[in-house]
Amino acid sequence: STEMDKVVISKDSAKEFTYTYLRDLSTISVTPYESTYDGKGHNVTVKGIIDGDKVEYSTDGETYSDNLSFVDVTNNEQKVYVRVTNGDQSTVVESYVLITPAPVTVKSGSAKKVYDGTPLTNTKDTSISGLVDGEKVTLTTDGTITDVGSALNTVTIDWGSVKETNYTVTYKFGTLTVTAQSIDPSDPSYLNVKVSKPENNVYDGKDHKWIPEVTLEDGTPLVEGTDFTVTYSTENFKDVQKIKVTISGTGNYSGTVTRT
Repeated sequence: STEMDKVVISKDSAKEFTYTYLRDLSTISVTPYESTYDGKGHNVTVKGIIDGDKVEYSTDGETYSDNLSFVDVTNNEQKVYVRVTNGDQSTVVESYVLITPAPVTVKSGSAKKVYDGTPLTNTKDTSISGLVDGEKVTLTTDGTITDVGSALNTVTIDWGSVKETNYTVTYKFGTLTVTAQSIDPSDPSYLNVKVSKPENNVYDGKDHKWIPEVTLEDGTPLVEGTDFTVTYSTENFKDVQKIKVTISGTGNYSGTVTRT
């Protein structure tokens, strides 16, 4: 400990007494710093300091400086050595700084429509929350779907100058859903698909198998076996009779239409 002298003179001024005080460095305590990333500088907290104490910091126990600050996420507990010196006396206390990634949440919206041959997207409802004030990233909504089915409305992050390792990301993606377009005019999902009508034939001893034509509103033909199937109530297309033809949507199309 450092010796400090204090002179006290008695009331009668007849005697002079000298008291010697010892600096007890064992009163020094260091509190570690633990928290999530906030974009600010942090260090351990040193308590028990008095006038005359010199405080220095080191990360390796060899090279010391007056100031030490940690901003970014640390690799587990970052050791910090605190050296307190007073006169010819010194003590070193070991502590640490632990900065963990800050949580952020990326969200995207959902959307739904009847199949119409064009991609379904939703970019307007994408957001990120939890970034430290002053830090900005660029979000790109990648989700898209054209055919019947569902897909996550995924999002990618361009971190730019922001350190990705300072954050942990939770993704909450919406869902993009395309439902089948009906060929049945009575269905709500009907979008003006046209199914041709057969013509009657006079018996002539020949087969008269009618092949329906199914087209979109703009005249684009649908493909049998891919967009619709056709079944017949008979395999006899020669004799006099009524034949029921059933046209059923498949793939991106649904619903059933019958012709006689």
